[in-house]
Amino acid sequence: MLALARSMCMIVQVLLVYYMSLTSQMAGVQTSLIASLIATNVLMTSLAFYVAFNEKLRANHFIGMGAIVVAILLLSMGNEKTAVILDSQEASLTPVIPICLSLSLGALIAFQCLVTRLAGDYGRMTPIQFTVDSMFLPNLVITILAIIKHLGDESYLG
Repeated sequence: MLALARSMCMIVQVLLVYYMSLTSQMAGVQTSLIASLIATNVLMTSLAFYVAFNEKLRANHFIGMGAIVVAILLLSMGNEKTAVILDSQEASLTPVIPICLSLSLGALIAFQCLVTRLAGDYGRMTPIQFTVDSMFLPNLVITILAIIKHLGDESYLG
């Protein structure tokens, strides 16, 4: 059951990445900047483990996690030569939507970490069996979607 939950999370994760990229382009915001917000999963995972498993968190942990998120944001902004907002006249979507999708992806990664921990603590599966079982369904779905996209894309058909 936990492997199925992780499989479904992985499928949703792929869809969130696709729509996060699509909506950030529609909003006229750099995709790299929006994608860097996924780094908040470090904070979300730590908080989830604190709540679920009573793990210890101190001020230096929060400072370190904040520094990681800020560093990733600075790296993604500093690597681009264009502005953060690409062209606000052509933006057909508010930037809030890709930001929310990126933060949702971080929360989904935190949930996957919880599921994996629960599978290790309470499951009867070996780690390799859990990984194989949880990866089969998402890889099958992604392969089918890629084939459909490839066959449906007119640029390949000439």
